[in-house]
Parts: sequence; structure tokens; C-alpha cells
Amino acid sequence: MAVSGIPWIGLITCALTGFCVSMCWPGNLIVASKKFADSGVFIYALMAAGGDLGASVAPQLVGIITDTVMALPKAQSIAQTLSISPEQLGMRIGMLCGMMFPLVGIFIYSRIWKSIKNDT
Repeated sequence: MAVSGIPWIGLITCALTGFCVSMCWPGNLIVASKKFADSGVFIYALMAAGGDLGASVAPQLVGIITDTVMALPKAQSIAQTLSISPEQLGMRIGMLCGMMFPLVGIFIYSRIWKSIKNDT
């Protein structure tokens, strides 16, 4: 979505992202129940707190990056080169940086998954 200039591709990628993210919470519950079988409700409370923290920090960070890029002196010339506005440039770079959160999550999830497989 951040690199495409075609609106319908952006819309499809947003929908696909929402569909994929909707499967994360049930998957995390399954992994947590297997990895921490005796933890009870405590692990779910920690997961909910972590999710709330991520849902508040990640969008704020994307906004800060977007505002910072828009304020750069070179932003106007780079945006003109790409035939977009400085606001669009800032938003696209902010979204590209926001992609790091799921990538880090995938890395952490794969590490946990490997440790579960090694335990069994």
C-alpha cells in the first residue's frame, strides 16, 4: 500500500492486511496456551496489555515519522520527483516504517514456534 500509486491496489492490500491480522489473536492464544500451560489467565492479561501498548505506540510512531519526513527541507524536491505531495511522501515513508512491527512480530513468533517444537 505504501509503494503503490494505484488506489485499488492500496484498497486490496488494506483488506488483505486486515484479514491476515484478524488471524493473529487466535493464533497467539493457541501458542500461549501450549507454551505456558500452567499460567492461567495471567498470560492472557499480559498479551492483552501488550496488544494495547502496540496498538497505541505503533500508530503514534508512524505519525511522528510522517510529520518528521514532511518537515524535512528535501521532502518537497523528493515529492516533486515522485509526482506526489510532501504529505503523501511522509505518509508512505511512515507506513513503510510501520511495516517493521509485523516483521519483528513474525521473527519473534517464529522463534517461539521453534522453541515449542523443540520442547515436544
